[in-house]
Formats: sequence, C-alpha cells, structure tokens
Amino acid sequence: MNIHREGPLANSISLYLSHKHALGKRMEKPESVLRLLDKYLVEQKVEDLNQISQVHLEGFSVLVPDVVGAVTTSYSAQCVDFSIGW
Repeated sequence: MNIHREGPLANSISLYLSHKHALGKRMEKPESVLRLLDKYLVEQKVEDLNQISQVHLEGFSVLVPDVVGAVTTSYSAQCVDFSIGW
C-alpha cells in the first residue's frame, strides 16, 4: 500500500499554483517539478522548510533531470524561494 504524505512544500505549492492559475498561467510542468521536489523532501525526512538545505536541492537535481528536463540546483532553489517569499 502506498501512503501519500504531504511534504514541507505542499501547502506553499498549492497556494503558489492557485495564484498562478488565477493569473491565467499554465503550470503543468512547474507543478510536476514542485510535487516531485516535495516528495523527494519527504523521502529525505525533511519535515520543515527550515530543514531544506543545498544538499537536498543538489540531490534532487541529480535524481530527476531525465524526468523533468534540465533541472538544475538553481531552478530547484527558485522553487524553494517561492514558498518563502513569493
């Protein structure tokens, strides 16, 4: 049985996507990247935004480039930035 647990970015991702959708933006690819990042953080036992480190973002960018294209640490960092101050 696969139990889904929302990660530390789940609420911020939902708010961010709702905002972008309200502006008429299509966010399918960014949403998939953000959800993958959130899942990865759960797997890394990250429970709070303050626990996210550069090591997590680098690990994520190494694991997913074939799935989401050229995902870089910089792009991943921007994904985290949205939850802190968008």
